[in-house]
Amino acid sequence: MNRLFTFLWMLVIFLLVASLWLGSYLWITTHIPDLTERGQFGDAFGAINALFSGLAFAAVIYSLYFQSKDLELQRFETSFFQLLSLLNDIVNSMDYQRRGIDTIKGRDVFRKYYDHLKREVEEFKIMMQPDIKGYDVDQIKKETESDYYKIPIEKMRERYSRVYNERESDLAHYFTTLQNIYRFIDDSKISDKQKYARILRGQLSSYELLFLFYNGLSEQGYIFNRDYYSKYSVLENLNFKKIFDKEHLESYPLLKRDFHIYNIFRENKKVGETIFVHKDLR
Repeated sequence: MNRLFTFLWMLVIFLLVASLWLGSYLWITTHIPDLTERGQFGDAFGAINALFSGLAFAAVIYSLYFQSKDLELQRFETSFFQLLSLLNDIVNSMDYQRRGIDTIKGRDVFRKYYDHLKREVEEFKIMMQPDIKGYDVDQIKKETESDYYKIPIEKMRERYSRVYNERESDLAHYFTTLQNIYRFIDDSKISDKQKYARILRGQLSSYELLFLFYNGLSEQGYIFNRDYYSKYSVLENLNFKKIFDKEHLESYPLLKRDFHIYNIFRENKKVGETIFVHKDLR
């Protein structure tokens, strides 16, 4: 929009200059028929000629400046979408194998990783509540699904690390690449960094966001969380019903606020299985 506005102003100035040149030529040829007098008259207005030349030179510089900006943006976008393609290739190469189930590939592995993390949380519940008859995991699920799993954040970090260490070959590569893409956006000189952060976030599934949430609480993901989570709203659209304890939101002030909005909707309206908080509510 700003560039269009500037272009229109340049067009107006160009038309004004052209009109002055044409008008002066017509006036001189009409009112000063003698060629010698015309020359003397022209010399008297040599400064105006220099001004017009300067304006023309400024227009050329302006045009070259925006051409360089366009080339810079094109180079950025080329690299950005190549990195995005690399991230998708990494995700597509990920697989999850467990005895008794078929091999899962691609983004579906994050659901299995989440299920794995959920089993770790359920095991913690069993250890904390040994009086539950027969250590019935289904009973634990039934008890906790109406609320959140109660697990201190320190213990949650331990449980997450167990899953991460088991799947480190895939997860470390994935998180490092994702973090590097956000760093690439952040280090660039483009004006609308949030636009490309939104494009990147749009590639992430709901279970990827959940794993990013718990990765950000861990030692492995602390720097990623500190530098980019809030700045680029990485966890926007997180599914709050899938987190294991509302106290885990304490490390994410913006999410904690969104969770309050989520609760208002849950208390005052009928909602489905999944609620996403829209960015316009911020």
